[in-house]
Amino acid sequence: MTTSRTTRLLAAPIALALAVGLGATVPAHASSTTKQDPRNDVFLGSLGGGIDLAAVQLATLNRTKRVRITFRLHSPVLKGSLEKPGGMSVQFIKNKRIWRVVEVVTEDGVLRSEVCSHSRGPEFTEPYDCSSLPVTRVDAKTYRAVVQLDQVKTGAKVMKWTAWSMDLNSGSPVSDSMTAKNRDPFRWRL
Repeated sequence: MTTSRTTRLLAAPIALALAVGLGATVPAHASSTTKQDPRNDVFLGSLGGGIDLAAVQLATLNRTKRVRITFRLHSPVLKGSLEKPGGMSVQFIKNKRIWRVVEVVTEDGVLRSEVCSHSRGPEFTEPYDCSSLPVTRVDAKTYRAVVQLDQVKTGAKVMKWTAWSMDLNSGSPVSDSMTAKNRDPFRWRL
């Protein structure tokens, strides 16, 4: 079966338009991971209270230059539940001594996000090397923050991470943590 010259000439621009259009919606080397968390698995406090994580999704944007972190919750956040020093966070393990922590909190009722370094060890140290991040409240149960990959770990091919939430609003702390089996961190290949 032969194709006419006109068909070939029309097909080339259509194929090019499709390639450009699909390329914009599906970035090269995109990677994502989603971890689910059961309902009412919070620690301390009362069941049904606090910030009960339902899922955390990590996805690369712009050819792995940025990471979008999406927190999904089982129920809407109550007023004051995200107030700092509580909130939600993802801890990226940079090396044996340092974690880079992305947290979503409210301060004086204003939603904000930042990435900071935290020293790992038996003694508490103040976070350092902090930078503000863009954060969005998608709906009553979904929050998103975006961090540059270099702000977490330069040249990373595999990320080790855990997630955590803490609500100090009710008087007694209510926390929820997400880890792999045996409390090990999750592994995400970029």
